[in-house]
Amino acid sequence: MEGGYKDRTGGCSEEKGMSYWKHMSDHYDFDGNPITQDEWAKLFGGSERFLWTDHFFCKSGEASISTVWLGIDHNFSQSGPPLIFETMIFCSCEDEYQWRYATKEEARKGHILNMAWHQSRHSYILTGSWDEVRP
Repeated sequence: MEGGYKDRTGGCSEEKGMSYWKHMSDHYDFDGNPITQDEWAKLFGGSERFLWTDHFFCKSGEASISTVWLGIDHNFSQSGPPLIFETMIFCSCEDEYQWRYATKEEARKGHILNMAWHQSRHSYILTGSWDEVRP
């Protein structure tokens, strides 16, 4: 095990590779534990999945950065941890940016870093509070 997660191929050989991987869970709780699709649907329907959102103004108007729990693995490779959290920047002054993470802590740090990254690229006024980015 590397980086605290299990090899998504289950340590299987290349011959088994994708067929084995396809049988592993695609749904995960907030802690990265495999869950059923029904359990995921219940969690996904709740407001807890919206972790952090900040709104601000950039050159072209209103913008926001949002970090959410997806609960569905968005790691489309055969290795590495399930990517179940996502940060996106929605800003009309440029393309939408997106980052994905395996843990809530990585997502929290990513949210803060991406706010700073976006601020370094644009002058804007933050309308949300940095204090709201909670552990």
